[in-house]
Amino acid sequence: MNRFLLGLALFTISCGKGEDTGVAPAACAQDVDGAYPTWGTFGESFFLSYCRSCHSAETPQRFGAPDAINFDSEEEVLSQLAAVRRAVLTDQSMPKGGGVPEAERAVLARYLDCLESPP
Repeated sequence: MNRFLLGLALFTISCGKGEDTGVAPAACAQDVDGAYPTWGTFGESFFLSYCRSCHSAETPQRFGAPDAINFDSEEEVLSQLAAVRRAVLTDQSMPKGGGVPEAERAVLARYLDCLESPP
């Protein structure tokens, strides 16, 4: 009986992954050229273009962005993965002052999926 309850609890926890953002993680998917989005091919330039003007350890004027939320490295993005999904993909509340084009949001979703579940 205890094993059943433990199994049920683990199943419930694993199925709930991603629920807080409204966007469930998917399997890491390739683009039309057969490549996976990586930090070097997509992530670094995306976060430099849309996020680091406020979310970087090097940014002197953060415009209210919390000091602890930076996107200078892939590890920092991974540590804030659920928040990035929610703010950019679900709520589209980031970046402030303008949204990310739909095509780039689609690649961001694949990139975050690949970070969470590498190929």
